[in-house]
Amino acid sequence: MIFNKHNGIPTALPLCLANTIVGILGLVILIYKVKNIKKAKLYLMDEKTYYEKYVLNNL
Repeated sequence: MIFNKHNGIPTALPLCLANTIVGILGLVILIYKVKNIKKAKLYLMDEKTYYEKYVLNNL
C-alpha cells in the first residue's frame, strides 16, 4: 500500500511530483505535434513527411 502509518506523505510526494512532471511533458509534446500538423497542412503534406523533410534537416 502506498500510504502507511509511518511515512504516508514522504511516500506520496514523489508520486505526485512525478505525475505532475509527466503531465506537463505530455502537454508540451501535444502542443509541439499540433504545431507541426498545422505547418504540415500549410505545405499540403502529412505530419510524417513534413517532420522528415523540414524538422530533421534543420537539427
